[in-house]
Amino acid sequence: MKARTIALVLLALLATPLASRAILFVDLGDPRANEFTVTYRFTDTQVGSQSMEVLPYDARIEILEAAPEKGGTPLRWERINEGVMGKPKIRVDFPQPVAPGGRYDFRLVAKMKDPNMYFEDSAKLNFLYRTGHEIAVSLPRGFLPLYTDEAMELKQEKERVVLTSKGGKERPVVVFAIRCDGAKPSAAPRTSPASEAPPAGATE
Repeated sequence: MKARTIALVLLALLATPLASRAILFVDLGDPRANEFTVTYRFTDTQVGSQSMEVLPYDARIEILEAAPEKGGTPLRWERINEGVMGKPKIRVDFPQPVAPGGRYDFRLVAKMKDPNMYFEDSAKLNFLYRTGHEIAVSLPRGFLPLYTDEAMELKQEKERVVLTSKGGKERPVVVFAIRCDGAKPSAAPRTSPASEAPPAGATE
């Protein structure tokens, strides 16, 4: 088991869509620190699969946990090569191969820091991400959503607003929010028309 490591990566699933899937849970921290935590919940159904590889992206990241969903011994993970564009690739190993008709579920938790992906300017909080998977974004306490570039469901959880999207294709996920301490959400955030291009600055 590797010790906690900080590297310039952002994790995205590398496997065939039919054999694996992921759900992302994003917990936005203090925007002044440009930090947020992502929990990736992966499912692999590829018969005989013994590991999963994840790809790099431009963000400063600290791996906090790699563990089976049903509990047990933490999973072994390691950097295996230089990946795409000279950045490291990470492999997470399973305790045994996926059996016929079976599946393997695990989670990978990472703390990220990127002033271009998550920040607060003079008017609003900005979160700019990219994924092809289902995603849930928890806004910091005291913030309400102002704009999303795709339709997202809104709900309240423990005094925080959570926005969710089912995904289904690779796309930018853009969320703008405003600081409204003590306010309660009354409607879904405004979304852009399908023909409208995403705001400048969305990650690739």
